Amino acid sequence: MANMINLADEQLIALFTDGSDAAFEALYKRYQGQVFSYVLKLSQDMTLAEDFSQDVWLKVVVSLREGKYSHDNKLVNWIMSIAHNVVYDYFRRDRAPIREQVENIEQLNCAVDEVAEHEEVMAPARLSLPLLSMRSACSLPNKRA
Repeated sequence: MANMINLADEQLIALFTDGSDAAFEALYKRYQGQVFSYVLKLSQDMTLAEDFSQDVWLKVVVSLREGKYSHDNKLVNWIMSIAHNVVYDYFRRDRAPIREQVENIEQLNCAVDEVAEHEEVMAPARLSLPLLSMRSACSLPNKRA
């Protein structure tokens, strides 16, 4: 795993699509903080953010397995667009506008500060539980064109 951390995203994707769970774990560790912070910022709800983060990573796994990632875009941008769509689809479906949930900018800043405060406590749980789910998804066969 230690040698995987230094690999480029494209190399990790190639290894993952060839069946390396360690390659996905390296990608997950690289971007999970950004994904979680972003979905928390949009949702303003820790529980929803955890669910959204899970949904995002499941979609990433499935999409990579199906060859839906285009190397024309940076991987982080592609993952964040998935995160954006997961959150907005949820609120669009439930007809709860996201901006109405944020009363003021201080509330948003408090949520970001709360993430930073809980990062050390929550990091082991966020790393282990999603990875267990992702490993199940990783065992899905690759879709061949």
